[in-house]
This record gives sequence, structure tokens and C-alpha cells, in this order.
Amino acid sequence: MSGESWSPINEEGQKFLMEKEQERCKNIYDAERWTQKAFPIIKQIVDKYDPESLLKLECPNNEYDSVSKNITEAMDREDVLKNIKKIPILHIAYIIALSMHILFRPWSERIKYHKLYIKMARELSRELIKNNLLND
Repeated sequence: MSGESWSPINEEGQKFLMEKEQERCKNIYDAERWTQKAFPIIKQIVDKYDPESLLKLECPNNEYDSVSKNITEAMDREDVLKNIKKIPILHIAYIIALSMHILFRPWSERIKYHKLYIKMARELSRELIKNNLLND
């Protein structure tokens, strides 16, 4: 057996595994591409609404980058895990609320929905649809 490789998986099984690995790599590539396109849009909207009034207080313009990154990654996970290109506005608002809560509120507090988060989610959904990153 010197020089020969042995595998308990037959040729058909190996082909199946290779196809699955290629599909996984494509999904990772697609997710990275989606994130690169979506992040600037999400950041622009979060900065525009300035939910904690940090930019009005003249904090650095990257103050909400962590929030925008969390929102981008959460929306991307929804797409990858559920294989959907449409995320309901209330779901986007919840992602925004959770992202804001994680960074700006004590863990012991309840997560609060603000009308502002729903307004942000509507605009975010509209912009992502306009840029072909979500389906209508």
C-alpha cells in the first residue's frame, strides 16, 4: 500500500463532498460580497439617524461602525441560514434594537423598540432593495 491513498468514501461520495465544499466556498464568497456592498448603506443610514445623538455631540464619525457591522452581519446570517433575500421590516428593526442595546445599554435592561428603529428599518429595507441586496 505504499504510495497509494486510501479512503473509506467511494468515488461518488468524494464527488458529493467536493461539490458541497465548492458550494460552501461560493456561499462564503457571496456573503463577503454582500457584506462589502451592504455595510456602507447600513452605516450611512445608522449615521443619518444618529440614534444615540453621538454625532451631534461631535463624536468621531466611526462611532456607530460597530453597530453597523453587527446589523450587517446579522442580516447576512439571516440570508445565509434561511436562504432568504427578504427580511421583514420588523425583523430588521429588531436587529437594529438588539445591536443598539448590546453596545449602549446594560444587559439587565429589557430591549426596547423605538419608533426610530422601525423608521430606520424601513429606509434600510428600501435602500437594500434598491441596490439589489434584498428582494421586494
